[in-house]
Amino acid sequence: MDKIEKYRLLTEQIRALIEGETDSVAVMANVCAAIHEAMGFWWTGFYRVQNGELVLGPFQGPVACMHIGYGKGVCGTAWKEQRTIIVPDVEQFPGHIACSSLSRSEIVVPVFSKDGEVVAVLDIDSKELATFDDIDQQYLEEICKMLLPLFVKQYSYRYPRPAVTADCVVMTKEAVPQVLLIERGADPYKGCWAFPGGFMNMDETTEQCAVRELKEETGLQVSQIQQIGAYSKIDRDPRGRTVTVAYLAIVDETIAVTGQDDAAKAEWWPLSDLPHLAFDHYDIMQDAIALFKAKMNIA
Repeated sequence: MDKIEKYRLLTEQIRALIEGETDSVAVMANVCAAIHEAMGFWWTGFYRVQNGELVLGPFQGPVACMHIGYGKGVCGTAWKEQRTIIVPDVEQFPGHIACSSLSRSEIVVPVFSKDGEVVAVLDIDSKELATFDDIDQQYLEEICKMLLPLFVKQYSYRYPRPAVTADCVVMTKEAVPQVLLIERGADPYKGCWAFPGGFMNMDETTEQCAVRELKEETGLQVSQIQQIGAYSKIDRDPRGRTVTVAYLAIVDETIAVTGQDDAAKAEWWPLSDLPHLAFDHYDIMQDAIALFKAKMNIA
């Protein structure tokens, strides 16, 4: 079987092997194993871009260099120049990093993210001179392009970012309206009363967070909520810079609730006899009452 046929079958195998997979390290491990076994190379592996250098990733073959600097050696140069580099004789490559004296020729192919940044390199070594050519480059670049969906740029910002929370104010339509409060079971404000709420997860909206926290802390589940407003006083939370988005839910009457999760208690309180509220929940309460009256046509 000639080299082109080997690569054609290898490419089909890898495409089927990684379809639907989302873990980049696991995919790289199987990709280099498949290449190594099918093509019989001496060393096959990935170096990942980590904190401004290339760090050894999944590989097949003898032990290798663990860290390679930007622009250093064949791998670092391929990263810097963002292109595939074929080296027929590694001893003739300026600045070649000799992980092993047995390596005679080499090919390094960059792996790009969806944003066009190099996130890793595929490094393959041979014990023979001039092993790699345009055919290797063509198929290895095609294989590396298959990994592109695995890498989405993770932005990092130099600006400090606040945490985001959501609170849910639940009020009844009764003649004497009542509001649902929880007694906090942990600091800050342990033992004080507050609205059910908590920190938003990365995979949810503030609305979803408010509904989830309400259920987790009181057992009550609601389907309709309306935003009261966003609250961002600098000192509103002693744990740090926190912005909350508060929501109003209206129910016909009080429903059995129980303190759960990090809520020690959950109780209904008449609006005319509210306890001291934690954080800036007094301000939220006033806005909630105004919205409640508007929705209920109460003067």
